Amino acid sequence: MATVVAIERRRTLWQRVGDFWARHGFAISLLVPCVLYMLFFFVIISIFLVRLSFTHQISIVESEFPSLYNYQELLTSREFRTAFGRTLAFVIVGTPAQLVAGLILAMLINQSFRGRGLVRSVFLLPVAIPGLVTGTIVAFMLFSYPFGHINDFLLGRLFLPQMIKEPINWYASPVIALSLALAAKVWRDMPISMLILLAGLQSISVDQYEAAESMGASAFQRFFYITIPMIVPAISTVLILRSIEVWK
Repeated sequence: MATVVAIERRRTLWQRVGDFWARHGFAISLLVPCVLYMLFFFVIISIFLVRLSFTHQISIVESEFPSLYNYQELLTSREFRTAFGRTLAFVIVGTPAQLVAGLILAMLINQSFRGRGLVRSVFLLPVAIPGLVTGTIVAFMLFSYPFGHINDFLLGRLFLPQMIKEPINWYASPVIALSLALAAKVWRDMPISMLILLAGLQSISVDQYEAAESMGASAFQRFFYITIPMIVPAISTVLILRSIEVWK
């Protein structure tokens, strides 16, 4: 009797496994390559890098493990503190700037007007330009010293009256140089934020705006009490993705 019960339990177990594989086998077969990829390129390499960070390479053939030498050098390095501060500025200032700029453009494109598709294509152009090209345009064409286009405009060389007597060296001030880099970064990555927020705006029912307007709600109230709460998931997505991208 006990043998029969054990056989029945084993058969039931295999039936459950078979049913589970029949329902989820295709999804599992799709996930396995991704899991193996993440295991090799993320987990294993991360473990190797962590171990390497605790290794002090004294010479070509001699090393010390474990050691905090690399972390001591990093925390006392002036270059690291400067780079970390600039990266933090990009995250704190650049990410909200991308969010605000993307929201403004998304609300503009969300309106119905002739040529909306063309305007949307124009707004998407920055993301199609490689970062190296963007840096070249900003550093060597627009704000170069002394012959950049901005200096040409301010000196009256191109169409405008003269506003300054001497060309401006935009990169003489670290604050101005960092601001220009931030502006270029926001300009290039803003279309991604715009598309995510546009998807959130288009998911809002027009009936909600019409009902609020019929009850006397102003445009300001409709924006803060309908639009913003309804696109919170899109805003969160933009902040998370853009922050991760900037930290890289």
